[in-house]
Amino acid sequence: TVRLIDVAGDGNDGNAGGPARVFLADGVTPAPATVVTGADGRYAFPLVAQSTYRLEVTAPAGFGFPSQLPPALLPPGRVIQIAGSYGGNFPVNLATGAVNIDIPIDDISGDGLLAEKTASRSVAEIAEFVDYTVRVKNVSGAALYGVTLHDQLPRGFRYERGSARLNGAAIADPSGGAGPALDFPLGTLNDGAEVRVIYRVNIGPGALQGDGVNRAQAVSAAPFAKSSNVAAARVRVEGGVFDDRGFVLGKVFADCNGNGVPDTGEPGIPGARLYLENGDFAVTDGAGRYNFYGLTPRTHVLKPDPASLPQGARLAATRHRNAGDAGSLFVDLKTGELHRADFAVAGCAPEMLAAIRARTPKDHPARPKPAKPASSPAALPDLAGLLATAEPVPGFLHPADGAVIATPQTTVRVKGASGGRLVLSVNGAAVPEDRIGTQVRDEARGVQAMEYLGVALAPGDNVLELAQQDDFGNRRGAVHIRVTVPGELARIEWEAPAQGVPADGRGPALLRLKLLDARGVPVTVRTPVTLEASAGRWQKADLNPVDPGVQTFVSGGVAELRLVPPAVPGAGTVRASSGKTQAEAPITFSPVLRDMLAVGVVEGAINLRRLGAGAVEPAGPGDGFEREIAHFASGGAERQAGARAALFLKGKVKGDYLLTLAYDSDKDTREGLFRDIQPDRYYPVYGDDSVKGFDARSSGRLFLRVDKGKSFLLYGDFATPGATPARSLAAYKRSLTGLRHHLKQENFSVNTFAS
Repeated sequence: TVRLIDVAGDGNDGNAGGPARVFLADGVTPAPATVVTGADGRYAFPLVAQSTYRLEVTAPAGFGFPSQLPPALLPPGRVIQIAGSYGGNFPVNLATGAVNIDIPIDDISGDGLLAEKTASRSVAEIAEFVDYTVRVKNVSGAALYGVTLHDQLPRGFRYERGSARLNGAAIADPSGGAGPALDFPLGTLNDGAEVRVIYRVNIGPGALQGDGVNRAQAVSAAPFAKSSNVAAARVRVEGGVFDDRGFVLGKVFADCNGNGVPDTGEPGIPGARLYLENGDFAVTDGAGRYNFYGLTPRTHVLKPDPASLPQGARLAATRHRNAGDAGSLFVDLKTGELHRADFAVAGCAPEMLAAIRARTPKDHPARPKPAKPASSPAALPDLAGLLATAEPVPGFLHPADGAVIATPQTTVRVKGASGGRLVLSVNGAAVPEDRIGTQVRDEARGVQAMEYLGVALAPGDNVLELAQQDDFGNRRGAVHIRVTVPGELARIEWEAPAQGVPADGRGPALLRLKLLDARGVPVTVRTPVTLEASAGRWQKADLNPVDPGVQTFVSGGVAELRLVPPAVPGAGTVRASSGKTQAEAPITFSPVLRDMLAVGVVEGAINLRRLGAGAVEPAGPGDGFEREIAHFASGGAERQAGARAALFLKGKVKGDYLLTLAYDSDKDTREGLFRDIQPDRYYPVYGDDSVKGFDARSSGRLFLRVDKGKSFLLYGDFATPGATPARSLAAYKRSLTGLRHHLKQENFSVNTFAS
């Protein structure tokens, strides 16, 4: 029996915790909130309102709910929701759409005995300890004799001697030694009696090749031979410092002396991109260094992208694993190995050294370009020197007509005939004479000049008037100018390339950022700004790396910013914020129709092993390999043969199409989507500042993408477009593996996907 409970009460008129209000598919006819599953175990609540719900299950006799088995131990092909399938709360709304939840229940009837097994931890690393607890209960209705607990440890788990406890008291070690098969004698169990067995195991290196599932079953001897259910507990084993994944690091350098080794004084080459056979790449840092981490221990191929090297660069073969091609390198990665792989560019010609120096990372400060910037008083020329060319008529020496003044106070310089008095007014109000600083006269030419300090201006347009008066106070001439003082920051504007930015991962795109007040006047005062980009990276020094984004200052109201594009085409967003004012702008990274780049490996292996029964650990498939070549493997118990193929292609085909293709016959398809970066497994600090990228993200063995202009067709991992300004109510945002098509035309765009 399954009962639907409205936990929040949003769908049943506020009756939180009461039965849900259910309708048939027509949305009008009421339906029951309690149903009994059919012969096939199915149940359904056709239509409910948006709310938070919970399933209450009354299991048949001999079955228990909620299930004690974790999702990993349940049969495959079921829709298991971590909360809903185990009696927890789950939402139903427009974002979730129709909710499908399978409900596991446990067979607890057994055959007179019940067993339950738990582990002290669900995740452990090699060399750590795990405590198991097994509860055994007699429900047969009579006393059972000679009860024994059979326990099967997972591969790599070893029983810790002296750790066994029965109901808290120490007992003798079980038969079976360190395992994997252990037998604990429990003696006689009266009807209804329950015992608890606790013991400890140590996790060895072989545990990484096992499933981590510990199974136990209790049995009794004649005359009442009974057996319990098989109780299981799973521990996910991680390698930790014993992880079998490997690491590759190295340097791309100019080999001046030709010895194939990066010596002191030989410069590294920044900005070189190196590809693996799966489409992952790294871009070298300012010293030419790079690294890859978390790689499967097997044969890899590493290839520098010729288009990312300085013009005229020629790679030199430095080892036999170049296989005669200096432009690629076989990397025979072993379990847990830190592998070194350097690439040498032959020679240190002056042109090459100049190209390397030009690639050295530099900060590119913003260049303020207001229409008529006002100069600061410290930058003004000597006032006396200006009299040599000044005419004896009223006029302004500083600022110029139409100038934009950064601050609401400024210095004003005026001139006129020496035989009278000069009077300055701002917006009709006379400036006091105590604001006059320097005064100079040239009696021979009949001209004078003076400087007003700290003249107050109002935000917006200001009218400055200079009047020439004679000794009797009569006006003998006047002149006017207009200057503008920006108000507070009111809006931010982006100017991005309309035709898009080539997604080459190298040449920075030039974007212009404007800071404006409410009237559209550039805010020329030095202003802190935070820069963000959904793709690519800013070529700008971060003044405060602790805060999200890139922190910088903009002076003059305008800044030219450089954004290094990603190597993968697509749509992105740039964002700038200062206080509560912010602005976003879309930016398109268009495909680069580059020459074809190919990286790949085809390998085979034959295994003629002779492992006997005396081996420390039971022999498993592919023990003769560093990493089993499983997908195309065949053979019997003593002979095996296998092959593997992996390749990555990227380049133009049929003129104006960009093809990106990756395939790996032995790829682990159990990994999640977009799991290229796993901070819970790796903390990569390898002494370099290289940039990682992923051109072929797919949780399957195949990745395919074809780009033409701003449109593309993709098979692999993708995120659905989600909400847009034109579509928010029907937004659907998920990460999937499948097919996606994006069609972009001048006046419309279409997104379709299937998974």
